[in-house]
Amino acid sequence: MPEIKIKYLSDKIERLTYIGGKSDWIDLRAAEDVIMKAGDFRLIPLGVAMELPKGYEAHGNQPIQHMVYLYNYSSEPWKAQYWIREIMNKLYTAGPDG
Repeated sequence: MPEIKIKYLSDKIERLTYIGGKSDWIDLRAAEDVIMKAGDFRLIPLGVAMELPKGYEAHGNQPIQHMVYLYNYSSEPWKAQYWIREIMNKLYTAGPDG
């Protein structure tokens, strides 16, 4: 299996471990306490940098990225357009890292 290189950006975070001993699933956690109110949007630092082997990708399983599509079924579909664009602009790029 190819190696995933991990650089820790803080001494205050717990070291990453594989979930259930599997070598294909890492549980990432926020590197700081985060308090958010309804409607808040922000990137949350994880305190790590990873170098993935060519052909691999890392993707979160946060359902909030999918919830914005529910606006399409409400009387306010423009909110879906706004938040989808926010997610795409802030979390994804056209480059190899993205």
